[in-house]
Amino acid sequence: MNFGTEVPELAQQFLHRIDEVKNHSGIEIGLYEPKRDHDHQEGHYYVGIMINEHVKKVPPK
Repeated sequence: MNFGTEVPELAQQFLHRIDEVKNHSGIEIGLYEPKRDHDHQEGHYYVGIMINEHVKKVPPK
């Protein structure tokens, strides 16, 4: 897993659908789990956007 390329690519996919998210602030966020030790083989990452108000309906995948 290469966070340096995969996270920006996932962010681009997400941003193509940004208009589906109501009340967004335009501020992008990215969260990832860095490697903890040598045996840590798989991590997790998320990309998203900050919103100004609670979202009542999340767009489908």
